[in-house]
Amino acid sequence: MATLLLADDDAIVRYALALLLRSNGYHVLEAPSNDAALALAKENPDAIITDVNMPGMTALEILEELKKTNPDIGIIALSGGAMHQRPGLAESFAETGTANRVLQKPVRNESLLQEVEAVLSGD
Repeated sequence: MATLLLADDDAIVRYALALLLRSNGYHVLEAPSNDAALALAKENPDAIITDVNMPGMTALEILEELKKTNPDIGIIALSGGAMHQRPGLAESFAETGTANRVLQKPVRNESLLQEVEAVLSGD
């Protein structure tokens, strides 16, 4: 069973995504903040799913910090409004290698599950 770190400061979104992931056989570590995500990343999850627009660090800073903990880990970045507010954000993640995938919220369940499987398989 793969372990996923799910970081989102919106409790309802985090609950819904964790429920989806658990019902599909994943063990889910939940982080309500960037600080909690960094602490839980030390438990070596198999992949990370994180909101990129949380209080505190910038999106790029949190992704870089998560990569420092585990450089080879697959990261799926979720964005609500950040993609519209900051054009080129997804490209900057790709250029820096900080996120393997970037998904726009609201994300369809099937899309998220497909991306999780792709990241876990190394695609």
